[in-house]
Amino acid sequence: MDADVVEDQKDLKKRVLSLPGPFTAVRRLVRSFSSTRRPSSQVAQEVMIKLQAVGIGSVVQCVFFKELPNVVNSNQVAACGFTQQEYKTAFLSTDEKVTIAQQEVIMCAHPKRQTVEDHVSTETLQPVLVYPFVLSTCGIQESGVKVERTAANGVALATAEMCRLQNAKASALHHRISTVLFHSGAKHDDLIRLNCLGVSMSPKQMVRPQSEMGKQLEGKVNVWESQIEGRKGAQLLLQEIKMKQVPDRMETDMGIVTEVQVHKNTVLGYNNFTPQGHEYLLREMEVAKQRKGESTCTDEIQ
Repeated sequence: MDADVVEDQKDLKKRVLSLPGPFTAVRRLVRSFSSTRRPSSQVAQEVMIKLQAVGIGSVVQCVFFKELPNVVNSNQVAACGFTQQEYKTAFLSTDEKVTIAQQEVIMCAHPKRQTVEDHVSTETLQPVLVYPFVLSTCGIQESGVKVERTAANGVALATAEMCRLQNAKASALHHRISTVLFHSGAKHDDLIRLNCLGVSMSPKQMVRPQSEMGKQLEGKVNVWESQIEGRKGAQLLLQEIKMKQVPDRMETDMGIVTEVQVHKNTVLGYNNFTPQGHEYLLREMEVAKQRKGESTCTDEIQ
């Protein structure tokens, strides 16, 4: 084995064993998972489920989101329900202490807690800030390290779990979690397992709203296209009516008003007649008659 790898493993073991007493379960988890070669998504899923079971999820999410911008882009952060201001305040802070925004994250998970000190002591939180074990389990040892393609799904999976810890009952949150997983390349089988665990929607439920959105957009396009065709057909029909029903006049002719016939039976045989164009023309001519105070259709209205 390479000497650098051995040294890294020794350093990892030392940092894990240095975690305080309340994190005994975490110490066992990281130590057991660090030596495995299983897919990062599976590791992240098991770690987050076990962390949730031991009741320290809020601390985990606080630490994870502090490091999140270096591994997940801002669009994925926004999909988790955070504003740009919250993103800049909480996630781009270089201070090792917990920021106000991070306190709010913990309070969202535990509304009865008023401050971070009410939830966990500073001595307990500091080792976790130094060693973000969730990121390490997902395949990222330190903040700022480039994410490998094999670790991307694990990061998305852990992100989804932490989002769920904030509010397990919000249906809109499930849509955001599912969106992050869906666009991060999670496998179909993994999505089914997560749905059985209550983490996200099923694959069919993920696709259904997108299909409905596509239908709505398609319907709007059809309406827009129909309006364009009706307007164009009305213009062509009006030009043909003017050409066939209104005689050409010389400058010396008297200004005699000519009544035109726009009934369907009259213009049905015209070359440019279409039902949509004719209906559009009738509506526009009614508006023009009301504006001019006329009771019949004349060439002046046209």
